[in-house]
Amino acid sequence: MSDLGTHPRKRSRQDGINASEDAEGVARTRDEEFWFDDGSIILIARNVEFRVYKGLLADHSPVFRDMFSLPQPPISEGELETPCPVVHLSDSAEDVRCLLRVCMPKTDFKYDPTYESIASSIRLGHKYQIATLVNHAVGYLKEYYTDDYGKWKSHKMGPPPRFQLVHAIGVVNLARLIECDSILPTAILHCCQLGAAGRLVSGLPRADGTTEHLSASDLALCFSAIMHLARAWVTIALRVRAPTKSPSCYHPIQCMRTFATRLNGPHIDEEKLCYPNPFYSFGYLFTGFSDSVCTSCYAMLCKRDVDERKDLWARLPATLGLHVAGWPEATAATDS
Repeated sequence: MSDLGTHPRKRSRQDGINASEDAEGVARTRDEEFWFDDGSIILIARNVEFRVYKGLLADHSPVFRDMFSLPQPPISEGELETPCPVVHLSDSAEDVRCLLRVCMPKTDFKYDPTYESIASSIRLGHKYQIATLVNHAVGYLKEYYTDDYGKWKSHKMGPPPRFQLVHAIGVVNLARLIECDSILPTAILHCCQLGAAGRLVSGLPRADGTTEHLSASDLALCFSAIMHLARAWVTIALRVRAPTKSPSCYHPIQCMRTFATRLNGPHIDEEKLCYPNPFYSFGYLFTGFSDSVCTSCYAMLCKRDVDERKDLWARLPATLGLHVAGWPEATAATDS
């Protein structure tokens, strides 16, 4: 995972910034955000150095605590030494920086997370056993990638404010890493919406220049889910648009004529019948219906639209090919 020791290094100036070289002559730079002159440990991630406080890291992480307790190699006489011990990390500098922002926040720190900060918190929190960091980040994801239908609707079925739809690829991978099944259905649903644009296969570009992809099994699951979601969407459309009047209808001829011409006429948008998110309401079809059908039939249409989507929510994991223990039943969901 990492190696602890004091490594002799020569200090130099390169292009006006503090820099150093390792034993192989690879140039390293100090991080501008996390270099404290009185820091007690230097973390090196790729070619970036962070000088921070060993005690704070040890308090947050038992892994760091054990790492720092390892015996250090002897210091060679006559060499310019680092001012404090050095730890080489295999993590990206971007991930380490996000981790330090949580462990050692600045006075102006505000929790308005980006995908990158959430992903770094979960990846490194999981790796270094910082449970509170993982729980906090996962709690934020659960607010948006939720198993609560009412909450899902209140967030307009979208990702968190500073996320993009493509970040669902990373959210799926994070859910697999920490075995948090409850956020998988809505994250997979977002992934399915990337399929038409090809972004599902091309992957998620990361800040360190790499690209993150779904596993082969999750990619296959998404392609299968796209087909099942389209089928569910068509089924819901047919049921909502069914030319059946309310049992208490008091204008049968007029209402049935309106159903035939307004719900199932030639103006139907075929693309909307195959959209990979079947939770969008058909309410737009009912514009002006209150003037064309009786109040009983209009109420029946609205209820049918809501009930079909609630029912699908209860079956969503199975529709996507997932098993999620404790997924709530349709009767526990609310809609507006």
